[in-house]
Amino acid sequence: MARISIPENFANDPASYAFAAFVPSMSQARLALSTAVYRDAIISLREFEAARARIAVINGCEICKKFRSAQDVPGYIGGFGTANGGSVADRGGPAPDEQFYAELEGWRDSTLYSERERLAIELAEAFSLAPTSLDDDEDFWNRVKAAYSDEELFSLMLSIGTWVGGGRLLHMLQFDNVCGVVPPPPSKIDLDVVAASSVS
Repeated sequence: MARISIPENFANDPASYAFAAFVPSMSQARLALSTAVYRDAIISLREFEAARARIAVINGCEICKKFRSAQDVPGYIGGFGTANGGSVADRGGPAPDEQFYAELEGWRDSTLYSERERLAIELAEAFSLAPTSLDDDEDFWNRVKAAYSDEELFSLMLSIGTWVGGGRLLHMLQFDNVCGVVPPPPSKIDLDVVAASSVS
């Protein structure tokens, strides 16, 4: 059950209602950042998904755990009126299979992941669980710098920060357990219906 009051006719879509109805300037900025991550991140799809899906499990966000960027990003970006194409889903290279997602929690013992994918997962975990844990680990940062350019690393870290915040928002407000893969964006909501809904 959502932690804030949602009209009954939006009970199966609380996130879209909240993004359309509450603090629209903040909501639109947050959605624009999320869209930019999926459209403009400059790392590979598998690296992107390694970090994103690991954070989804850490955050407990049901929407994020079900999301598969290779198939779901075009609809997500298109829902905001942004032209499809040029997103992380269009980078080329192999898309993750379900085994890729299944082994993420035990990634240290898995042979499925490349060095760059493993570093992306480790960065995602540290950011999510213990942001000071790598402060003095120069061996780790040397491996990161050998694998990623500065621009790639910054892109990855911006993405990680966006996923941690977004997934926790959805989960903590209990917006993540009542809809399908991803909530429809506010542009798909009839704002007159939102305005007419009574929230007690």
